[in-house]
Amino acid sequence: MLRIKRAVSSELRDEIFSLRYRAYLSEGAIEVSENQRFEDDYDQQPNHILWALTEHEQVVGSIRTTWFDPAAEHLLIPEMAGYADEVSRTVPPSAKILSGNRFVTEPNRQERNSL
Repeated sequence: MLRIKRAVSSELRDEIFSLRYRAYLSEGAIEVSENQRFEDDYDQQPNHILWALTEHEQVVGSIRTTWFDPAAEHLLIPEMAGYADEVSRTVPPSAKILSGNRFVTEPNRQERNSL
């Protein structure tokens, strides 16, 4: 049975960072890393929630949600760095934004396309 849960423990977060590494490496999106983990600065910000998709308690997928509130403008979301021009052109400055990013699934899972 598939379940989604918030990843708050360091153990579960570490499993997700390991999953991200395997997924990104299998797609050729990142270089080999000795620690075999992938996380970024947004994972350390308080304006994010990391979610684990589990099957029989094994992490098989993950997504991160981040949000931007103009009242805390120092806490950005990834889109504001990657698509700054588009965001500033299409989103009003006072808007609150919710983003889903860093979606990954287990690259070695046979049924990965059916999640």
